[in-house]
Amino acid sequence: MENVFKLLENLKKEFKKVNSTSSVIQIEEAISLEKIKEAEDRLNFKFPLDFREYISKYGRFAIGELKYRDHIAFKILPIDEIVTAAEVLRDQYDCDTNAEVADEMDVEAKYIDELEKLIIFGQVGYEDYYGFDIRTQDLKTLNCNTYDILLEDSEFEYFFEEKVKKAKGNGFTECINELIKTNNWEQYTD
Repeated sequence: MENVFKLLENLKKEFKKVNSTSSVIQIEEAISLEKIKEAEDRLNFKFPLDFREYISKYGRFAIGELKYRDHIAFKILPIDEIVTAAEVLRDQYDCDTNAEVADEMDVEAKYIDELEKLIIFGQVGYEDYYGFDIRTQDLKTLNCNTYDILLEDSEFEYFFEEKVKKAKGNGFTECINELIKTNNWEQYTD
């Protein structure tokens, strides 16, 4: 976990230097442990330690240009907006149940039900999401595999059928490192 904290310390320094058009922007100060616990209770899920420690120390941030190109910027969602992927779909389709969403999307209900096990914590633009896979959580370390997902029906069967392997390593840390690498923000990893 030290590597992510070194990375995030560098990000924190950059927050102080940048304006709203820069690549890394702090969008909320540290989140209290009380608010984090409330979200965990609401979700019936303990956040991975690296995610929990980061947001309690540094708050939320975005990677990318929010002012003019927010459609491709990654951001951590507000703590009270962190929900399951199924809940995102219920909201998008204005449905009360997973079965209603399945009918609207013309997919099997079991696929939508399985998305209750994917906790959405981040978003790229308006429709691409990042989530923690509850099915992979190591109950000793609380680590989870982290996925990017578009929440399109073509992905549901894959998620449902995928062989579940317990997380090894820090999924959130790996996710942030990958986002920085793939988006050419390596300057923040010194």
